Amino acid sequence: MMQSKRDRFKSLPDVEWLPPYFLTPRTAPGGIHLKKVVFLGYTDMAAAGSRALFGLNMGKEYEAVDIRGLEAVEMVCHRSEPEEATERKLEPVQILHCKYEEFTLLIFNCLIPAIVCHHVADKIFSLCKESKVEKLVILTTQKILQLDEFDDDVMPIYENTFNSDPVSKHLPFPKDTKIVDPFLSSVIQMMQFEDLPCHIFTCPGHKAVPGPANDYDGSLQAIDQFHAVLKKWSRLHFNETFSKSLTYRDPGSGSELMYM
Repeated sequence: MMQSKRDRFKSLPDVEWLPPYFLTPRTAPGGIHLKKVVFLGYTDMAAAGSRALFGLNMGKEYEAVDIRGLEAVEMVCHRSEPEEATERKLEPVQILHCKYEEFTLLIFNCLIPAIVCHHVADKIFSLCKESKVEKLVILTTQKILQLDEFDDDVMPIYENTFNSDPVSKHLPFPKDTKIVDPFLSSVIQMMQFEDLPCHIFTCPGHKAVPGPANDYDGSLQAIDQFHAVLKKWSRLHFNETFSKSLTYRDPGSGSELMYM
């Protein structure tokens, strides 16, 4: 007698009892849980924050998160060489959890459409609140319009804080700095209403140039600065060569992007 379809699958265990490695690289049952300190890198002006964090060179666990409005976005930074068998492919939105330390790296390897910036920022703060995150650290590059880039007063990196004391000796960028980054503007706006201690490390930069990190858009210098600050403060280790080798590809000027 032919076995029914129901009988054939009767012996399979329920998905919640399967070991973690059996699950797809989305999210394990129970939802996403971030660790105590979250580092956020995204496709900023020079695409440096995301590339800096992708270089994490410590024991890590991968996770991906689906965010409404980012379902169809494309990756903008790609490996220059195929990944090793033990490595995970890069994704447009990816989470790296340090395996033994209380750090989570949240990376947006995509251009966040201006129309969904507020929603994405809200999702980040919701995840932080649900996970009882104690500190949020953001890496970004911005064109600081108030300063001449060749002026001696221009610092290689700035630190601005909200609900917290600085963790470095770097000065904050000028108070009258005009932010032309819709995503960062949305994040800063939400910081005003949250109790979460936040730190923003900003390096001067220009619109990302296609290819690996370089001097022209400031991404090379920014990655160096981000790694130096994070190593000194958090003891995180990074593969600088890998971060700088990640290749930026402009998805095209036909879509509504963050930067014009």
